[in-house]
Amino acid sequence: VVDDAGRIPPAPPDPVIAALAAEGVDLDGAHGAAHASPRSLEMPAADAALLARLDVPEHLRTTEWRRTHSLADAIAALADAKPGRAAGDVVPAAAALWLENRAAGATVAIGYLYAKNCAACHGARGAGDGPAAVDAATTPAAFTLATLADRRSDVLYAKIRRGGMGTGMPNFGTLFTPEETWSLVDYLWVLALDGDLPSAR
Repeated sequence: VVDDAGRIPPAPPDPVIAALAAEGVDLDGAHGAAHASPRSLEMPAADAALLARLDVPEHLRTTEWRRTHSLADAIAALADAKPGRAAGDVVPAAAALWLENRAAGATVAIGYLYAKNCAACHGARGAGDGPAAVDAATTPAAFTLATLADRRSDVLYAKIRRGGMGTGMPNFGTLFTPEETWSLVDYLWVLALDGDLPSAR
C-alpha cells in the first residue's frame, strides 16, 4: 500500500509493539530464555495424549500467556509443575500445548498469505531457503525449533508488523490486520513443530 507520493506509510500505533517497548524488549536483539534452552534437546513429535495426562497449570493454556512467553518457558513451567518428570515427557507435551488451537488458525487463507508474502525469502516450509533468500540483506530466518524455541509469539508478531531493521524484511503492518498477523504467527509455530499444514496454491 502506497500513498499518493508513492511512499509506504508507517503502520499505525500497535498496542502489542507498545507493550514490548514499555517492557524494554529490543526487537532487534537476541531473545534467549533465562533458563536452559531446549535447543540441545531432540524434538519428538507433539504428543497430545501425553499432554492430556499431565496436570497443566491453567494459566499456561491462556492465549495471553502463550503470546508473551516462549516455548522454552512452557517446557520449564511444565517441568517445574512436576519435578522429576523426564524431559522426554515434558518436551513433547509442551509442543502439544504450544500447538493447541493453533492448527485451526493456520488455514488455507493464512497459508496463502504466507505463500504470497513470506515464502519467497523464508521458503515454502519455513526453512529459510526461498528463491529470494540469496539476494536478501541478511539470511532469512528459518522457522524451526532451533530458531523459535526461545522466541515469544508477541515478538514474532512485532517483527512481522514492523519489519526487520537492517534485514530487508518489509513492514507488513500496513498490509496485514492484527488478526492476520497473529494467524501468521500461529502458522509459523505449526511449521516449526508440526509441519502438517493445508496447502496453499
